[in-house]
Amino acid sequence: MARVPTRLDRWEAGARGRVPGPVVFLLFGELRLLEALWQRATGRWDVRSGESAIGYAHGRLAAELVFASVAVIELLAVDIFVPWDRLGGASWIRFAVLIASLYGVLWIALWMTAERTRPHLLTDDALVLRWGHLVIAEVPWLLIDSVRVHARYTDDKERLTHDVPLQGTNLDIELREPFAAAMPFRRPRTVTGISLGVDAPEAARDLIEARIVPGRPAAPPAPPE
Repeated sequence: MARVPTRLDRWEAGARGRVPGPVVFLLFGELRLLEALWQRATGRWDVRSGESAIGYAHGRLAAELVFASVAVIELLAVDIFVPWDRLGGASWIRFAVLIASLYGVLWIALWMTAERTRPHLLTDDALVLRWGHLVIAEVPWLLIDSVRVHARYTDDKERLTHDVPLQGTNLDIELREPFAAAMPFRRPRTVTGISLGVDAPEAARDLIEARIVPGRPAAPPAPPE
């Protein structure tokens, strides 16, 4: 059964075709980040009845804290070391830069929140891969052939990769036929497999195996790297 669209989903669908695509992407991206913050504050997760979740955020915490720390240091450095007094009547520039820097720090915090409230989903129809408030791909169960725990540290152009910074991936999913993937911020391409960095790879493997639709011979195991 397909997910019932939320009010925000309906608003976004209504805006498409009327508002330029990049504007819709940015505007509703910000709204979904705020929605994730509200979900976290109220102790809710974007996982509905009948769905299972696969977390992927814990391994990312170190890299995210580094980014957040750099953003805070940058904010303080710009405010302290730039000679704002020489700008005279243009003191509004200092205020504008301060607001932009504060929003940058807030945005990182919102993204970290979205990664925790919006895990990968196993629905009745598909494996829904997410990255914060973005949907990476929706892979129908009929396309999934096998899954195994396997560590990778390099990007394979024939695979859709969602890794953990500095740690690589730990779960491989093999497909029965090529799949057209359109990961955000990357060019669309056709892939034959998926590699994910998840919090609990063994548990994730078991959840996915339970959903795989039988009926076709399994793909041969991948050779060791």
